[in-house]
Amino acid sequence: MKMSKCFFSLLLALLMLLSLFPATALAEEPGELVPTGDECSPISPSEDAAADALPPDGDKPQSIIASGECGDFGMYWKLDDQGTLTISGSREMRDFYSYPNPWGDYRQQIVSVVVLSGPTSIGSNAFENCRNLRSVSLPGTMERIGKSAFANCSNLTEITIPEGVTTLAEACFSGCSSLGSVTLPESAVSIEAHSRTLRMTKRTGAGRS
Repeated sequence: MKMSKCFFSLLLALLMLLSLFPATALAEEPGELVPTGDECSPISPSEDAAADALPPDGDKPQSIIASGECGDFGMYWKLDDQGTLTISGSREMRDFYSYPNPWGDYRQQIVSVVVLSGPTSIGSNAFENCRNLRSVSLPGTMERIGKSAFANCSNLTEITIPEGVTTLAEACFSGCSSLGSVTLPESAVSIEAHSRTLRMTKRTGAGRS
């Protein structure tokens, strides 16, 4: 009888001792816990590192959505997802009289045109009907702007023709309803049928117009 009482006393003492330990101490820890409302969710180290590797908003590189040759070997174009069409090369751009220009399917996505140093001309009808085009950057290597090159670019507001350009072909800015004036270099000697539709301002060495 005394033995039974002793056994039950020891068993009760053991149960009381075990009750002092928290239940979580007996479970395997899955990893770092972070609060999500009233609960905690584990985050694995690999997921945390992947999140840190993502670039912040605004730092994403521009991606190219289309590119190709400008009809001739040695002249190239690319259009990025910001609407910038970049032209590169080292020769004259082909005139686009009898067939579509290579970026024709994307003309409504083009908002700016950047011609890098090298090309010597803008081909006829090159950017015709690019109605969302707003800005144009031309290099010092430019010598000629072809017929109807920027025709019907109704959102183009201003353009400066670089020194070295000698020829502006007929109607290269026709239908540019937002274009109030065109600044010309001193080198411009051949201006075909523009004075009736646009105000031309010619730069001089002293800066007079």
